Amino acid sequence: MPLWKRENRISVNFQNSPDNMSKARAWVVALRLRTLPLALASTGMGSFLAAGFRVFSLQTCLLTSLTAILLQILSNLANDYGDYKRGADNEDRIGPQRGLQAGIISLAAMRNAVIFVVLLTLVSGYTLLFEAVKGTSVFILFFVLGLISIVAAIKYTMGKNPYGYSGMGDIAVFIFFGIVGVGGTFFLHAHYFQFDILLPASALGLLSTGVLNVNNMRDINSDAATGKNTIVVRMGLANAKRYHVFLIVLAFISLIWFVLLHWNSPWQWVFLITLPLFIVHLISILKSDSAGMDKYLKQLAISTLLLVLCFGISIILNPYV
Repeated sequence: MPLWKRENRISVNFQNSPDNMSKARAWVVALRLRTLPLALASTGMGSFLAAGFRVFSLQTCLLTSLTAILLQILSNLANDYGDYKRGADNEDRIGPQRGLQAGIISLAAMRNAVIFVVLLTLVSGYTLLFEAVKGTSVFILFFVLGLISIVAAIKYTMGKNPYGYSGMGDIAVFIFFGIVGVGGTFFLHAHYFQFDILLPASALGLLSTGVLNVNNMRDINSDAATGKNTIVVRMGLANAKRYHVFLIVLAFISLIWFVLLHWNSPWQWVFLITLPLFIVHLISILKSDSAGMDKYLKQLAISTLLLVLCFGISIILNPYV
């Protein structure tokens, strides 16, 4: 169906819907605020680790958090734009109705919003590097890494060959929310890197990938119908649930391994008080069908942030050095 016809049909359906929303509300929905805890969890973990090794900088913590939030918002807006343009956000999709999908926000307005957030991200990222990085070569390295992060946020669903439509989203989330988000944040605090940081970085990457997996399990039918070949579409819902269990379990193994490497007090196990949240989450996921997945997306994102906060408390109580 031509795009203009689909836009007209969706707009009419929306006007007749009892769930009518204002334009301001539509933009709030487009921001997907429930995904922002993941951005804070990623930079928060890196900052807590820096505190554990006594190299913490409040300025670096605030700037990395702001930049990460802007990157997440950029990804969310670009995802709305790309999915709608390709037909993935249609009337058959499960989950919150998007402003583009409802006909409230135009493609041009969403494109302009993406450009605006790109500019904000560049300003925030440059300020972060100017304040935190010592040395020209490291500055250039992180500046290029920042540009790659911006491109990755946009190219997930936008452009001619979006990698989200070929099942590469999980790898990108693991890298940027885990290795880059946590490891990069730690480096900006410490100005050095140590390989054991990759364990908590991997844990955050795995949990963030889990959030994406819940999203993709929810959208499996609409994604399959529109050619969005996520890993969930490729493996099917039953295997996607097993994959989800693997992601959560491996994340906790990574954190436990890291604690054992730096063991000095029972207080370091404080983060395990969040384990029941994840167990309940997994039980719910295993029992649910795709239509019931939406509520577990926010649940996992918030549980991940709580895990990081508890992990941070254990570090503050028992610094590593």
